[in-house]
Amino acid sequence: MNKHAGINWLYSSWGSDLFYRKNKPDFEIEVPAVLQRVNYLITDCHRDAKIAVQMSFKGTNLGVYPGGGGFEKRPVSFNRDKYAIVVKGYENELGKAIPVLQALFELGELYPLKVSVFGASPALLDFIQDKDFKKSTITVHGGDISHDDVIALMENATYYIGNSISDGMPNTLLEAIFSGCIPIQSNPGNATEEVIEQAVNGFLIQEVTNVESIKGVIVEALENADRIEQFYENNASIRYSYLRDRVKERVLKMYDSLSA
Repeated sequence: MNKHAGINWLYSSWGSDLFYRKNKPDFEIEVPAVLQRVNYLITDCHRDAKIAVQMSFKGTNLGVYPGGGGFEKRPVSFNRDKYAIVVKGYENELGKAIPVLQALFELGELYPLKVSVFGASPALLDFIQDKDFKKSTITVHGGDISHDDVIALMENATYYIGNSISDGMPNTLLEAIFSGCIPIQSNPGNATEEVIEQAVNGFLIQEVTNVESIKGVIVEALENADRIEQFYENNASIRYSYLRDRVKERVLKMYDSLSA
């Protein structure tokens, strides 16, 4: 980058690029060196734009855009089982589905939950294998499930749960909002609260690995099942902001401004 001093550089930061540092031993040296040279910045959440500035970025912030490029408006029905929950099944360095499933396993003794898991990783499959969900049922889909099938699960669920120690603005969270789910999502670095207000248009998991805390969040959400249509209405402005045509228009204007 420094060799080509006459070239303007644009850095697009998605997901955990700037927030998660544990697997980047030279982060404090390498990232500021790059950011000092970068002319333009795009992020998928405001949190990472602030981090970039804190780490020596002095260029032009071109705005916040969803990594998925926006979403299509779709018809929504609220004829759903009030205990139907769809869960993102990533259990790895960042994804933490096991605490969620443990919480649901314990709550399954009290509520007739109907849990659908998509993208289940091997670690999660091992965890679920010998579990008895009592009054509840669980259906598990591996990583080979299609995007259309994930959307179908969301369109038939009252709740969506995603849980990770690091992320930007999760595309699956936004998909769930467009699908009419009440979203329950972790909040790493407060990124999720840029779109979710607790108990207004969704619920925030603040303690990602704390099963008791997660149970409390889920119980509060279950007590609001009858308000699913109100949650959907409260997310109207979020859906409008992330409509694909609107995002496309903003992106094209942004690139036009660079060529002016």
